[in-house]
Amino acid sequence: NERLRSFADQTQNVRYFDVTSFLCPGGRCSAYSADGKPLYYDPNHLNVKGSAELGLAIVAAEGVPAAFEPVSSWPLPAR
Repeated sequence: NERLRSFADQTQNVRYFDVTSFLCPGGRCSAYSADGKPLYYDPNHLNVKGSAELGLAIVAAEGVPAAFEPVSSWPLPAR
């Protein structure tokens, strides 16, 4: 993550947003949602459910992050 953050800091029109606190609340990570459904497509990539839940949690907690303001008019997926 630090390499990605550094790259974004040095690259025009590239933003970095760290989702670790949302994926691993309290430092505890889980590959499953609260209802026991898998959140990952493979060991490193969220599936559609995981991505949607992550996005909704971020927006609910802090609104649209500044890194995503250019696309904030895009519709959110239905729950």
